[in-house]
Amino acid sequence: MANNQWGPAPGQYPPPPGPPVSGPPQPAYGNYPVQPAPGFGWGPQFGPGPGSGQGQGGPQYLMPPGRPPRRSSRKGLFIGLALVGVVGAVVLVGAVMVGLAAQSPDDGPTTQPSPQATLPSPDLPPETATTPVPPPTAPTATQATSRPPATQPTAKPTPRKPSPQTVVTRDGFYFTGLQASVGCKDPGLPINNQRNTQNYYALVIQCLNKAWPRQVTAGRDTFRPPKLVFWSSRVQSPCSGGATVSFYCGVSETIYIKYNDDMALWRDRPDALNRRITRLWVTFTAAHEYGHHLQQVSGILPASYELGYDNYAPREQMLAISRRIEIQASCLAAVFVGANRSSYGLTGAKLQAWRFIQDGTGDENKPGGERDHGSRASNSAFMRQGFATRNNAYCNTFTASASKVS
Repeated sequence: MANNQWGPAPGQYPPPPGPPVSGPPQPAYGNYPVQPAPGFGWGPQFGPGPGSGQGQGGPQYLMPPGRPPRRSSRKGLFIGLALVGVVGAVVLVGAVMVGLAAQSPDDGPTTQPSPQATLPSPDLPPETATTPVPPPTAPTATQATSRPPATQPTAKPTPRKPSPQTVVTRDGFYFTGLQASVGCKDPGLPINNQRNTQNYYALVIQCLNKAWPRQVTAGRDTFRPPKLVFWSSRVQSPCSGGATVSFYCGVSETIYIKYNDDMALWRDRPDALNRRITRLWVTFTAAHEYGHHLQQVSGILPASYELGYDNYAPREQMLAISRRIEIQASCLAAVFVGANRSSYGLTGAKLQAWRFIQDGTGDENKPGGERDHGSRASNSAFMRQGFATRNNAYCNTFTASASKVS
């Protein structure tokens, strides 16, 4: 475990809200880890309180052994698939209701697949087979010089699909400049019950839906807001059937929030500073998982999957790609928080609480687990850059050296 050179000095901040808990090792298939479906992102790694599953043990890869067919499309790989078997209350982002009623954990609507579009048939010329056509005659010299040469229509070349490496390193999303504030404010709700916790997340997602469309479209990608599912004990998704932490699934373009973990943090650490940390942890978790959605709609997440799993990459290479994905999602979360620093009131003790999360997120919080989210030092360095610059260009983990995303 490496020391975090950017981290707080001993005694400067309180200890993390609860000791980190290690998880079971990941199952493997041959020399490769058994992977979830493409477009999959786990929640950030932090040291939450006792009884919480948030951030503990890392991802549990639950896809059965075997490999799915190779994907070839850069993005939009997973649009229109049905989401079934979801356990938890579903909140559609963009239709946020502050007075959200508590929902039964057994409820879960199903998203129907979009019908396949039918292309119109081109207009055909009238039938001319019944009209006799005279045989061609050899042109005279005069005819040969007086007629313009026949020209054949030139077919337009098919645009060349960019390589996965080009997408992850040079997508237009990286070059969209500073993010402007959308005046996002801390909802300020206590994280003490299901209703308040879900409303808190929904309000943060509402702000994220206002903050990111301009930069996605400026990068010549298509913005779509994610869906939001809350769950507590178990949930089914197209990406994973037995998750233990919050995660994002690109197949359904849905953020799955395990809200009871945040309630455990609030309950187990009742002092004022840790309550601030818990509120900002909710904001950060929402913004981190939203970062995975931005990777999905920009094509970065599907392309990273092609670089690794579709190319049968060795286990260590897969983990290195995972670290780049996760650190980037945390950096994008910091871009959003930095852009709304003033309206969110990040000064004094509240800023101290944010820095505690910024410097305390990393694989060290799950000793013995896979190095799939990046070290505290790497996460802190990128999050500090994102927070200070408010610029996506500083979140390009795919052009960083291996030592920067360790």
